[in-house]
Amino acid sequence: MNTARLLGALLMVAAICVISTAQDSPVAPSTSTDEYGHSASPLLPNPAFEKIKSLAGKWEGAYGDGKTKSVMNFRIVSNGSAVILSMDESSKGEMITVFHPDGKGLIATHYCSARNQPRMQAVASSNPNVLRFEFKDITNLPDAQVGHMQALTLTVLDPNHHIQEWTFVQDGKQETGKFDVRRAK
Repeated sequence: MNTARLLGALLMVAAICVISTAQDSPVAPSTSTDEYGHSASPLLPNPAFEKIKSLAGKWEGAYGDGKTKSVMNFRIVSNGSAVILSMDESSKGEMITVFHPDGKGLIATHYCSARNQPRMQAVASSNPNVLRFEFKDITNLPDAQVGHMQALTLTVLDPNHHIQEWTFVQDGKQETGKFDVRRAK
């Protein structure tokens, strides 16, 4: 009888450990396959990336003093794993920024008309409608004095209106340009 009690107690402890471990484990990220049947990387919950995805569509706005007009387009691509922002498509100065998750983080790679590619990473914000990206690293920059983007802040005011503030550095001087954009009708 003592053996039966001991065995019962051990089984109960094992069951409690299994239940406790299952409750402490994070929710498994969703996995899927792409259209070719290849297994896809899991997507972890990422509220900042979901906020970027909510901007999908065409936008029109003004830069700085309001005289310089800009057209932008956010597109969700690559099986939902990236968002492309194109600014002033089909112009000589067209720029592309690709946003994508990096685990639980978020990266923005900006393909600049300055012919370099800064990568910026999202930093924590107490306001879920303000997404701030700070310089991480850059490719094709021969000298730190050459102009390049240093930061980006996206402030989503409502589903049809947001502000973009781009910080550019050249010769050690910072300048922040502001785009006030609204969803195109």
